[in-house]
Amino acid sequence: MSTLGWASYPPICRLPEQWKPRETILDNAMHERLQLVIKQDITDEEMKMLDSWQLEVRELPILPIQDLTSESLLHRAHHVLAFIMHFHIHTLPLTAPVVILASIAIPLLKVSSHLQLLPITTYSDVLLYIWELKGAPLTSEMENKPEWAPDLRNLKSQDLFTWACVMKKNSFCHRLVSNCEASRRSS
Repeated sequence: MSTLGWASYPPICRLPEQWKPRETILDNAMHERLQLVIKQDITDEEMKMLDSWQLEVRELPILPIQDLTSESLLHRAHHVLAFIMHFHIHTLPLTAPVVILASIAIPLLKVSSHLQLLPITTYSDVLLYIWELKGAPLTSEMENKPEWAPDLRNLKSQDLFTWACVMKKNSFCHRLVSNCEASRRSS
């Protein structure tokens, strides 16, 4: 068992090829810093971005989850689908009915059932399964085998739900590893 207590290796960063459109849609939402429709003084350009992004989400097909053959892939799928769902909901016009699209809801419900998680953004989506190594494992990381634990200096987050959090990736990494380091010192 890892000294992390919940993972013995970095989570998967990307889903298989047929899931690439969903990964791209999530990347675009974060890269474009989509604005909530309740934002005061939202610009016409921001509204056009929201409309364009919403159209891409509506055009997604329903995907089966059979190719998600590991728990790591299922966790990544849950993360991607839940984040897209929340971006979708929070960027709908205020007068629009909130309808979760089948292309998001069906695979999210199936993945959630496999993982025994709720079909919403969960703690595991925003903390446990969104880290990765910046580079190859550091010597200090490799010396800990079989009790492998990542070195704090070599961690970054894959993606975060709010732009403000993106600016605080180092504090995210600190929280992620602090328990691990405390555990290692007490052993």
